Amino acid sequence: MKNGELSRGSSIRSCGFDEMKTSEKIDKIIYELEDPQERIALVKSIDSADELYTLLDHYNWDDGFEIPMVIADHSECDLAIAIKLYWLSEADYWYESDEEVDQFSKSHYEFSRLITERLLSGYYEIGKLSHSENFNRVQIYKFKKQGYPEILYTPVIGNET
Repeated sequence: MKNGELSRGSSIRSCGFDEMKTSEKIDKIIYELEDPQERIALVKSIDSADELYTLLDHYNWDDGFEIPMVIADHSECDLAIAIKLYWLSEADYWYESDEEVDQFSKSHYEFSRLITERLLSGYYEIGKLSHSENFNRVQIYKFKKQGYPEILYTPVIGNET
């Protein structure tokens, strides 16, 4: 068995996930692992906000909301990552929507509500990462006019030391 491969009954720690490079972990999560539990275990083994942030750059949202949920629940998930999750998941669609949720949209709706509620309640703290969606003045004007909370569109300035 090569470092990083899973065998039946092997534990995550014995597989070398903790020693894998960021790019190897991301490739394994995105392209190689088929078993959702193995993908989730590998995401949980990530030990830095930088890795979570980078994973989001590569995640295919057609794969569902299991991995984004693990990221949102991760101890390294800070405000910059949560804002990125919000916009990448298009959670703004559900922000004030009164549209009925059908069975195909249920997981999107539930994730969107969760990430929005956490952002608005201050659940996520400013970490070392910064993030900006680079909205233009017209977009910001529209957000203000619609009453969007500033936390959803204001750049996050991390406190990297």
